[in-house]
Amino acid sequence: MDETTNSRDVANEADDRESIAGIEENPQDKKEDNRREKRAKSKCGKNSRFKKSTVVMMIVSVASCALTILLGIATAFMADFGVMDGYSRDSMLNYQMELLMDRYSVWALSDRGRNFNMDTIEKTNLHMGIISSKKDDIDTKDLADMSNYVVNNFDKNFDVDNVHIFKTYVDKYTDLNYDMSDIWGYARVWHDQIENAEQIQMQGFYYDWMTNKLYVQAGEYLYLLNTGYWVTNADRSESSDDVLSYINDAHDDWTDMTLLVEIPDFEYQIPVSKIEIIDDLELQDKNISQNEILNMGAGYLDVACNGDASTDRTYYWVVTYLNDPLVSNGQSPWHNDDLFLQMRTVSNFLYDWKYVVVVLLVLSGITLGVSVLYWIFKGISLVFHAFGKIILMWKLGLVLLVGFWLIVTLGLSGGGGSALLIILYVFVFCPVVLYIGWEYRKISKVCDELAKGNIDAKIDSKHMVWDMKNQAENINAISESINLAVEQKMKSERMKAELITNVSHDIKTPLTSVINYVDLLSREDIESENAKEYIEVLDRQSNKLKKLIVDLIEASKASTGNLEIHPEEIDVRMALLQVTGEYEEKLKEAGVELFLNEPEESVMVSADGRYLFRIFDNLMTNIMKYSLGNTRAYIDLKTEDESVLIVFKNISRDQLNVSGEEFTERFYRGDASRNTEGNGLGLAIVKSLVELMQGTVSVVVDGDLFKVEIRFPRLEADNKAEK
Repeated sequence: MDETTNSRDVANEADDRESIAGIEENPQDKKEDNRREKRAKSKCGKNSRFKKSTVVMMIVSVASCALTILLGIATAFMADFGVMDGYSRDSMLNYQMELLMDRYSVWALSDRGRNFNMDTIEKTNLHMGIISSKKDDIDTKDLADMSNYVVNNFDKNFDVDNVHIFKTYVDKYTDLNYDMSDIWGYARVWHDQIENAEQIQMQGFYYDWMTNKLYVQAGEYLYLLNTGYWVTNADRSESSDDVLSYINDAHDDWTDMTLLVEIPDFEYQIPVSKIEIIDDLELQDKNISQNEILNMGAGYLDVACNGDASTDRTYYWVVTYLNDPLVSNGQSPWHNDDLFLQMRTVSNFLYDWKYVVVVLLVLSGITLGVSVLYWIFKGISLVFHAFGKIILMWKLGLVLLVGFWLIVTLGLSGGGGSALLIILYVFVFCPVVLYIGWEYRKISKVCDELAKGNIDAKIDSKHMVWDMKNQAENINAISESINLAVEQKMKSERMKAELITNVSHDIKTPLTSVINYVDLLSREDIESENAKEYIEVLDRQSNKLKKLIVDLIEASKASTGNLEIHPEEIDVRMALLQVTGEYEEKLKEAGVELFLNEPEESVMVSADGRYLFRIFDNLMTNIMKYSLGNTRAYIDLKTEDESVLIVFKNISRDQLNVSGEEFTERFYRGDASRNTEGNGLGLAIVKSLVELMQGTVSVVVDGDLFKVEIRFPRLEADNKAEK
């Protein structure tokens, strides 16, 4: 037989199989499967993008928050330094230099018993001169007269009009505090005010109702109380905003109401009868003292005054100016004890970078604001998502609890109509919410049943109203539509199965005649060698066609449940041993080494022996035809609690790029070229036969590993359950 004839036979065989497979394939189902796969991939992609965006926003939020805090601190520092006040570079620098001169002045006065630290000051760019007097008359002295100075290091460029003057006095109660370690230090002169106090008798109290301020009269002055105070009447306590109303309401009982004034470490009660209500216009006719109230009690005020607290007081003027320009002496500012050089460096740096810091602060603030809005909306969505996952009765419980809380809040606040609200809540709101919840629960239960596949589930919408009734009727209509579609689908499947069966029977009869006549021709004494080859092809192809038709009829009957199953107790272990024994030689010829892993005891199941052997035969044939040469195949028999597991495993000769479920479809073959033996019905028949005998089949593809798992109910487990 020539190659052309073989190629034509193979092509015709493939066309026949494709035409038969076309009867079973549904293009609409394939489109739906493709749509589901695209939706699944799209959902996975969205979830992945969602996770990435959340991580990115978390990083952005943390970074912007940290940057905003750092830039905010830097901006506040610059503001305290005077950089943000809108001054020019020279004005800001002069201001900081004057503050530093004051610090050097306090530091110099701290060494007034020696030489005012002049030995260190002379090493800096600062020129200093100190004038002192026992009387407060320094302003009458000539600054240009060097004889007035206790000490100075002025040079020839000394200009009286361009100096900075620090004024203070020092006595035995004066405390000089300073820190000269760096430019961020401090210096202050503290005078003990208690040693400079005056005691004055209190005469009355005035309340300014326009400014809500309280004054105390002592002597010829009014002193403002800048402290917290409250009005007390019996057990009631209100803030100072209600002082005027309480004073006006106290006409009938002046003695029962007092004004409690709190000042540090002291409390003083003022009878309301001693409080006079005035306005700020009347205050214009009275003298307001700017002195500080140090203490009050027993009818007297201790007030800070400007009288002499000590006869041992010395007044100082510290006159200072700087070199222009500053001299660095060839050293780095940070390795020089001159703080003015450091101040110039820091001031110039801050001034140069202030706009950059402000712009970065604005940008980081905007980013942080966007991040905060993102997390707010995300939090709200998570709350709604979490609320959506709460079961219906819990949601209704929350609604009722919120309603009850509102009613109680209104009742406790003394609002009008609280009794009516409680009646409406109990007899109207609660029944309506419970009714809606109950009816909606009926709808939800039926929807759950439909989702589980119970297409006969219906909603009783007899007592429903409005939109819920319409929704229930629509769901019932959907259920009926699904039922109708399923019936039509089943009818179509039955018609296809019957068509295949009928056509197969119609083909089988003439095919039997063809096979018989081919057999008769093969027995004739035919001299032509070509004719003999043609008869061999006819014999081989007609037998293949006969096997295909038989398998097709059997697969159709099995899928429609038309096969008669006669279950009996069968030892699966013995059945596997028998089947593997029959295929042992064939597998060796195919280059496949078979291993059977079975328990020592018998494993009993309830099955039809004829079809169980057909199942094992199909699987062994599958291993023999499609296994890779020089590999091993395994059959595992295991017993579980309530089932028997049979696993067939082999390494595929061809690459497997599909899921395991597709192999159980009719006419599907792992060999896409269809150049090998087989018709793609073997696994489909296995699945149908196993399911008819109350078992399950699953096909697993892991790389080139092909595995078929079959489970049958374990007969021993059933007997134990009955006992």
